[in-house]
Amino acid sequence: MEVDDRPAQTVVANRVAVLDLASELHRQQAERLARDDPDRLLKHRVRIEILDQPRCIFSVAEHMAVSVLPRSDLVGELTV
Repeated sequence: MEVDDRPAQTVVANRVAVLDLASELHRQQAERLARDDPDRLLKHRVRIEILDQPRCIFSVAEHMAVSVLPRSDLVGELTV
């Protein structure tokens, strides 16, 4: 049986896009935190927890992808 490694390749190839999206979401959250809102710290904590969940899921998926792909497919992909 031949293994289809395309899903793993997709995960690795999307690394930069996921990191960029996470960075943008954290930037937006920093802007929200700077606003004058009496509940901003509570909202900040909840939003950060929500923002971190997809990052953690992607991290697990990336580790799994890296473990199944040949090293030659990974050269240059994980440098960011």
